[in-house]
Amino acid sequence: MLACVSPSVFNYTETMSTLLYASNAKNIINHAKINAMAQRLELQQLKKQYSQLETLFHNEKEKSKQLQMELQERSRQVQTMKEEVETLKAQLEGRPPKQDPEGAPLFVGRAKLSLKNIIQQISSYNTLPLVTDNPDNDGAALMVNTFPVLDKERVHVEYDDVQEGLKALLGKRLDLVVHVISAKNIPQAYASRVYCKYVFKYKERQVFQSEVKIDTSEPDFDYKKRFAWSDLSLEQAEYLMSDNVLTFEVIGHPAAE
Repeated sequence: MLACVSPSVFNYTETMSTLLYASNAKNIINHAKINAMAQRLELQQLKKQYSQLETLFHNEKEKSKQLQMELQERSRQVQTMKEEVETLKAQLEGRPPKQDPEGAPLFVGRAKLSLKNIIQQISSYNTLPLVTDNPDNDGAALMVNTFPVLDKERVHVEYDDVQEGLKALLGKRLDLVVHVISAKNIPQAYASRVYCKYVFKYKERQVFQSEVKIDTSEPDFDYKKRFAWSDLSLEQAEYLMSDNVLTFEVIGHPAAE
């Protein structure tokens, strides 16, 4: 700062006032500080925005997966309807519908599974022996994985005691996935067309079916389906904990001669 003074006696008063002000201004000491508070607030806002975007991305990703699984299911339903239409059309035209040559028998292997692990909030990988009506066809197995869908807003806890899991989940949303992975040791004579289907106990009319695999005794189904209960009741939980909640069938068709 520059202080302008005059040597004239006429400006004595102004000169003394200016010199006094300059002397006081000279004693002022400034201490520069970084505005850390503003930076912290900005960082918190960015973190909050990132968390919101991450949650939105996760939700949209889950919706996309759900839509894909629903689309696959709709495609299978359309295929089933086409086969039913073909059968009805054949009946109307007085010709036999398509079937295996000479009414050849099929390979039908059955297995059952409980979903108690879902109440315990743990994943369960199962190798299920397929039971058939013909002992000569025994030895085949189905690989199935069932697991809960984790909620990012809740801390995930696994329960060794199923009753503890039951208490914690009652009244809350419960999501699970049934993943039919593959089968093995299907008799080669029935490996022309192989598929898996399953139903929930007491809801046998609603059938979930994998894609048909061609010419393989080790079919890789990789069929996932997500299910949800929005408000888990005691009756629904006891149903999931009961034996034989899911009934699986692996169907094998013989090759045409």
